[in-house]
Amino acid sequence: MKILSFETSSSICGLSFHQDGKLIDEIYLDQPRIHSEKLVELTENLIKKNNLKINNIDLIAVSNGPGSFTGLRIGMSFAIGLAFPYNIPIAPINTIIAYMASHTDKVSKYKSPIFVFHSHSDYIFTATLEEAKIKFIKKNEFKENYPNCDIIVTNQKNLEIDDIEIKYAPVLPSAIGSYYLNQTKKYSTINYAEIKLNYGQEYKPIKWRM
Repeated sequence: MKILSFETSSSICGLSFHQDGKLIDEIYLDQPRIHSEKLVELTENLIKKNNLKINNIDLIAVSNGPGSFTGLRIGMSFAIGLAFPYNIPIAPINTIIAYMASHTDKVSKYKSPIFVFHSHSDYIFTATLEEAKIKFIKKNEFKENYPNCDIIVTNQKNLEIDDIEIKYAPVLPSAIGSYYLNQTKKYSTINYAEIKLNYGQEYKPIKWRM
């Protein structure tokens, strides 16, 4: 099975290629606001390097948020554009859950690791290995919500929250594909219109006022 996986929910812009359950290649850039400019080029490079043809791809896994409003739209729109002519199934993957799964072994010695994604301004998304719910809170509300936290794993560079140990790690495209492959119940669809992007639970953009 050949799978392309895209990650555009953060400053990471890129994709990976899995074949028969193994990661074959991965290419990405870590730079904000380049997704619309560089995603096509990165995809062409990976496809050419691995002698792939889009019509031979079995599935496309796409980072589905929470994350950047613009980045998520660019990634999903591009993936649908690739998939549509060949009816390739798309698997929307929850970004922070896939991120947690890719770092579980790295936090095994800690009692209460918390995973944090930056949203905007002082707002963050948080999640734990034990809870299914993703919280949307302000940074100054972190201690109130997680009084026992002993490490934060985050995709935000230079994040500081009180005196808690913080480990930075970007969201990589391969984490999206690996999470799909490791799911017991896999979901994908060729009804692309039913795919909903998850910009973030409980977050509703402020209505523009004239």
